Amino acid sequence: MMAGIEHLHRHQVDFNILTVVHKGNVGKAKELLNFYREHGFNYVQLIPCMDFKSQHVDEPGVYEITPQEYGDFLCEVFDEWYNNGNPEMSIRFFDNMLNVYLNRDAELCIHQGECPTNLVLEQNGDAFPCDFFINKDWKVGNVRTDSISSMLAHPNFDRFRLLKPTLSENCRTCNWKRLCYGGCPRNRKWSPEGNQSSPDFFCQSYKQIYSYAHERMLELGKRLREEMYSNNLKRYFKGKTPGRNEPCPCGSGKKYKPVAPLIFPLSCNRITNWDMNLRQRAMHLIKRKIHLAKRKRRF
Repeated sequence: MMAGIEHLHRHQVDFNILTVVHKGNVGKAKELLNFYREHGFNYVQLIPCMDFKSQHVDEPGVYEITPQEYGDFLCEVFDEWYNNGNPEMSIRFFDNMLNVYLNRDAELCIHQGECPTNLVLEQNGDAFPCDFFINKDWKVGNVRTDSISSMLAHPNFDRFRLLKPTLSENCRTCNWKRLCYGGCPRNRKWSPEGNQSSPDFFCQSYKQIYSYAHERMLELGKRLREEMYSNNLKRYFKGKTPGRNEPCPCGSGKKYKPVAPLIFPLSCNRITNWDMNLRQRAMHLIKRKIHLAKRKRRF
């Protein structure tokens, strides 16, 4: 394996290291990251070891590690990845977290607001909405006989797309919802009717790492947004403040909304949950000052 990787290095071919987290390495996060750095493995993905068959969609997956073990592992990996505010390695889980702190969307389907519109094909041409749902009850057609549009319009595809946003009350009111969106539907326990579900098996793990990393992610996200805003302002706007509804220079891909520049110097129409209270208090203060100024003019 290492000889093959050396060939990839020699020919400057990018590759990812897919790390299955199991009982044997869940307590060795720092050791793993040191090994990856030593060998120039700069792109890493983490997947908890799971024992399941995707065809048995009525049976929940059984993981080899506990939520507490996975949460501890992620926290230790985060300390290595963060690198005093200067990440040098791409770890997909934390790249996705950082995207949210940059006012963007996560690209990993587990942490998106809805499942992506994909088709998974078996060797006989049978099509399914996800590789975790390869079962006759979720079949949407066959590429030999059905068009892509008809398969995407299949009732099973609509039924599948409704799973992700069907969240428990705890998920709907969770402070970390925007980072997680309930995780993967395959990792939840569902009612027989399929209209209610428990939280993701690793809900505790996610809450642990989100809370642990929050302050440092806020700081990193703010600094990167400011850097992108400044650089993009010079490059694309000739140093001038963009007009309302123009693309925001912060890089979020959202429209620029100029509001209270002394309080919110970087402002697009995407507001993080943890910024909401600050914004509401600040806007209340502004309205209060305007009200007092009007009263003063009357007298």
